[in-house]
Amino acid sequence: MTNGASGAGSRAARPLADFVRDVGLAVAESQHELDRNSLATQNDIDRDAEAGTIPHAFEAPWYRFAEVDVDMKLHVDTELQRSRGRADDTFLHPRLTVRPTEPAREDDDHADVTSSVHFRLVPVPPDLPSRRGRDPDGSEETDGPDGGR
Repeated sequence: MTNGASGAGSRAARPLADFVRDVGLAVAESQHELDRNSLATQNDIDRDAEAGTIPHAFEAPWYRFAEVDVDMKLHVDTELQRSRGRADDTFLHPRLTVRPTEPAREDDDHADVTSSVHFRLVPVPPDLPSRRGRDPDGSEETDGPDGGR
């Protein structure tokens, strides 16, 4: 049940899940580089402040991707893949494959149909350990044999 893909676009076809994962990883790598740059800048500021060449009041700017919208026109092909269960039952699983659109040619008798793929990546703050139940030096307070929990 696959569309008749041909040319360079068919060679660039890949599962939709891989495409979304790769976009997410590219955003994560970019965020990591932004963080590394800000940390290096802050280290330079701290070093200069320790040397007394600048006041301690300077802070490096920190940037983050608040959210990333991805909106692309792609060909989306569907294919049913067979897989076997425990009792040699055969199951059909749909698989979505995306590929880039190819430039329209004037000699085509039909329109090239594409799908709009849109998804949003939004950062979620990490779960940080609670500061409750800790002494000012960072060690855990204990309220009895079970630590008060």
